[in-house]
Amino acid sequence: MGRPPWVNNLRSSGSSRFVSPDRTHHAEWASGTRTLRQEVLEERLKASGGKARSQLGRDAYTLWHFPLVSGIIALAVGFEAAFHPGDYSTGQVAAAVGVGLALFLLSTAGALWRAERCVLWNRLIVLGLTVGAVTVASSSSPIALLSVACGGLAVIVVIEQVTVRRKLAAR
Repeated sequence: MGRPPWVNNLRSSGSSRFVSPDRTHHAEWASGTRTLRQEVLEERLKASGGKARSQLGRDAYTLWHFPLVSGIIALAVGFEAAFHPGDYSTGQVAAAVGVGLALFLLSTAGALWRAERCVLWNRLIVLGLTVGAVTVASSSSPIALLSVACGGLAVIVVIEQVTVRRKLAAR
């Protein structure tokens, strides 16, 4: 992978103590592709100014990151519990996976709603169905619960790549 391209594009923010990377190059290098959330939020931040820009940055990048990180932690707990089934009940695994999915996916939907007033109905519907399926499958094996959760995530990714990217290109 080598050296990320943003290392060569460091720019000073006016003080010799503070250096910020060019986020666009960093995001593309780290993930290989730009996400919808990055595109929409960065576009909205560039278009706004003054107090509105500060508030959007605070809300989208700070406040909505708390549930995002909480969801990642809850999912990690669910995965840990699923791989040690003797230590945890399937109900505990289902709760951790369901709450983790909901927090993670709702946080990005919330940030996009804050930036664009765009409701990701497909995401909300598939999330509801997935959490419902995890709840129904809570009496099955922990690996089945993870399979249901991963299947729901895959459906969301496919739907959003097709539908939302098409809408963004039409702008």
